[in-house]
Amino acid sequence: MRNNLLVVGGLALAGAAIALAAAPSRAPAIKAIWPKAWLGTMTVEVDGSNLGDATRVTIGGQAASFRVKGQRIIASVPTDFVSGHVEVVTPEGRVVSRGWVEGPAATGVELQ
Repeated sequence: MRNNLLVVGGLALAGAAIALAAAPSRAPAIKAIWPKAWLGTMTVEVDGSNLGDATRVTIGGQAASFRVKGQRIIASVPTDFVSGHVEVVTPEGRVVSRGWVEGPAATGVELQ
């Protein structure tokens, strides 16, 4: 019979099963974006998880001004935005939406 010995910080554990739990993920995730097409609004709302610490939001690769409300981001659509994905960057990582948004430039609408 073989004894297992694990030494952690000066504490010896013999014959014990050790399970290490990983810290829960704080990576950002996007669940939904709306509107998905230009509806006369100048904002896009992004719903997800771990978005509260967002440091950057891009829409179609263009930087967007934004504010955080709970786990929702409300981002201003860049005036010359055509279409593209929404990207959110936090200290814990980045996420890009699976779907994309069509902006006013894609529909020929001019913003005032």
